[in-house]
Amino acid sequence: MSATRSASKQSSATPRATAAAAAGSTPAALPRFKHSLRLPLLRLRHASVTAATTAFVSEAAAPLSILSRAGHVAGPPRAQLRHGRHLHSSQTAQSRDRGHRRGESARSVMMSAAPVHPLLSAASDSVLGSFTPGTALLGGLVIGLSVAMQLVLLGRVLGVSGAVKGIVQGSPGGWRPAFIAGMAIAAVPLAYMLPSNFMFLPDSYTFTRAAAGGFLVGVGSALGNGCTSGHSICGMSRFSLRSVIYTLVYMAVGAAAAIASGGLAAVGIPDTPPPLTWPPPHILNPELGIAAAAAAAFAAIAFVGRGASDAARISWDRGVSAVIGAVFAAGLSFSGMTLPGKVIAFLHPTFAGWDASLVFVMGGALLVGTVAYQSVLGRTQLLPPSLRLIPSAGPSGGAAGKPCLTSGYNIPSNNVIDGKLLAGGVLFGAGWGLTGMCPGPAVVALFGSAGLKALTMVRFAAAGMPAPDLPCLCSRASVYVAAMVVGMALEPLITRACFPPTPPSSPKQAS
Repeated sequence: MSATRSASKQSSATPRATAAAAAGSTPAALPRFKHSLRLPLLRLRHASVTAATTAFVSEAAAPLSILSRAGHVAGPPRAQLRHGRHLHSSQTAQSRDRGHRRGESARSVMMSAAPVHPLLSAASDSVLGSFTPGTALLGGLVIGLSVAMQLVLLGRVLGVSGAVKGIVQGSPGGWRPAFIAGMAIAAVPLAYMLPSNFMFLPDSYTFTRAAAGGFLVGVGSALGNGCTSGHSICGMSRFSLRSVIYTLVYMAVGAAAAIASGGLAAVGIPDTPPPLTWPPPHILNPELGIAAAAAAAFAAIAFVGRGASDAARISWDRGVSAVIGAVFAAGLSFSGMTLPGKVIAFLHPTFAGWDASLVFVMGGALLVGTVAYQSVLGRTQLLPPSLRLIPSAGPSGGAAGKPCLTSGYNIPSNNVIDGKLLAGGVLFGAGWGLTGMCPGPAVVALFGSAGLKALTMVRFAAAGMPAPDLPCLCSRASVYVAAMVVGMALEPLITRACFPPTPPSSPKQAS
């Protein structure tokens, strides 16, 4: 009789008690991150949303604090990402065993009970510490698209350092502030869509490193009149020997600086082969949609602009520059170049932890950029003669064409390889290798991470809860950008002191 009663008591146990017993039977060796998420997930399933939200957020503080100290408490980012994938698959298997729907994941459960910090749900989607040729190639193609838009629509070279240098040194023009503003505005929704591409800088990545690297990049890009976008994409797309030399110099110096300064340890990446990672559908599909929308905007602006009046086309300059800046920011975000760790891992080619993703970024950008520049220069027949700077010879040739919205092309023709160019490449490479950031990604990382932090604070404030401390890039990126601006402002003084202009030689008088 007593055995029957005890059996009935066991059979009538509530699902909460059963789940609690299962949670209690979890081996103690499992990571702390898993233990801190099991109970909130069970409460979300068996309690009302109102009561569960408070319990979830309070108990999620432990894994968030672990995540915010990535790299020096909870281990390097790559280990966290592998554990995140293990956690995701383990929870899916447990849900299937308990009779829940197939494919339900912790991500959908956490995001259904706002406010939940987006970095928690997106940790397994981070490209840091992984070899990501898919997103790298897509991001490179979008960067190349922005280069083609800047050239065909406005007749200019896309160079972020040139835009910032013009603003700092007193020649802003109308398009430079608009281009930077487009990058900054677009960075905020991009960071919210891809939050894991705007975090993970451990304390070992010091402010001193960020300041020194930013200053060197500012001086070097100003001396060399270009950076990765101006020289390595636009210059190499038009087969400029000057840009090829500059790129080779800063790549070699950047690798040496990254290795000598302990770059992998600074960003918390172990020297182990990165796993091959392909983007999941919830990441890839929005990126493809944005890329298609950018290509459609390119075609629409070109079509409408060719038929508009000269006054209307000139008035569109700033707006189109802002759109191009937004497209460029999207390419940088998709490719993961906003993460200094991706660049630093690329600059360790002789190490086991080498990440070759940047090769696909550059390849995609050069593919589109080369087609655009060679078409404008008249070396291919893809563009109509009215858009070619140098029309093809023959009866069909005519006067040089012009861009869709401006009166003419402004493409550099300087091919001089001098000490100033080489010095700029050395300084730029040293700063790039030290920090893993160059002007374009730094601007996007700064505004994107700052916007992500502000949006998260608003979400938690609306729920009456204190916002957690976020592991974002904004603090170190702001130091980097400020130091870069100082370097660009001091470049004229450095040029006059180290590279004085050669006075013209006076003709000898006949004796």
